[in-house]
Amino acid sequence: MRQLTLDVQLPDLATFGNFVSGDNAEVVDAVRRHAESRPDPVLWLRGPADVGKSHLLAAACNLLRAAGGKVAFLSGAGAAQATPAATDGWSSLHLVAIDNIDAIAGHREWEKTLFAVFNQLRDAHGAMLVASRSGPRDVEFALPDLASRLASGPVYQLRPISDGDRLAALRARAQQRGFELPEETGRFLMYRVPRDLSSLFDLLDHLDVAALRAQRRLTIPFVRQILQSRQGSEDLEN
Repeated sequence: MRQLTLDVQLPDLATFGNFVSGDNAEVVDAVRRHAESRPDPVLWLRGPADVGKSHLLAAACNLLRAAGGKVAFLSGAGAAQATPAATDGWSSLHLVAIDNIDAIAGHREWEKTLFAVFNQLRDAHGAMLVASRSGPRDVEFALPDLASRLASGPVYQLRPISDGDRLAALRARAQQRGFELPEETGRFLMYRVPRDLSSLFDLLDHLDVAALRAQRRLTIPFVRQILQSRQGSEDLEN
């Protein structure tokens, strides 16, 4: 089985500053506090897909790492393809962030390992930050002791953001990359491609590269041209 490395590459663009909170300001503040001072052994973040759970976990790790802290970030989906030996050394970290932790549920060796890591982190004043679509009581862990440990901390729910906040997030992402996304172009994208933020951000990165190559601004006609070209390429591949 493939073994994961400890030093998982974190998205540099994931920060608290570029996360559009919408109605989630309280949740964002709680995650930030958890990264900075770790008042609880674990914080559980729940919510549907594509509301920003992964972004906040990465932002917490980036914030702590920038302050000199030691962190690890792991996707539960990736962990299922690896050995628990990937966690060697985690007991000395300040924060362990596990995204999609429900994907680990039922994998007994992983659960035993995470149970040990939890206890070691707690004793050393470190903490876990985990995310899942469901709350801790709804995830079917095989190890009751792990389930009780992960349910011992605060649970926060991330709610979907409005279209206005989604557009603001898209334009903020463009600004961070160093270019302007006109409001009308942003709305054009939102209503013609999948509207989850991860898909929109991936597309925006693609459009940025295309605009640089063509020395064009992101006008609606130019974006329409790129989308048509991209769709044609995907049809050929299929």
